[in-house]
Amino acid sequence: MSSSVPLVACSLDAADQPKRLAEWAELLRRARTREETPAGVRYIFDTDEALKLRVEALAADEHSCCSFLAFEVIERSDELEMSVTAPPNGQEALRLIFA
Repeated sequence: MSSSVPLVACSLDAADQPKRLAEWAELLRRARTREETPAGVRYIFDTDEALKLRVEALAADEHSCCSFLAFEVIERSDELEMSVTAPPNGQEALRLIFA
């Protein structure tokens, strides 16, 4: 019997988790705005190439260990938007990381 419920698990070593959470906290402090969405959260940053590269790299790193999280990064002329979503059973983990 197969399950259609997405697996919510993090493969990041427990010793590395505090460092990753600190990286997110540091990055998210640079956000202009934060908005709750039905399936996650959306952040708006100033447009900056170095910041864009950091957002994309950290999102890729996070997705590699928490594949239930979906990231979308959109660059516009005046802002950089990062949206993070998770299935219903991943909302608690999403809120922990992106508080």
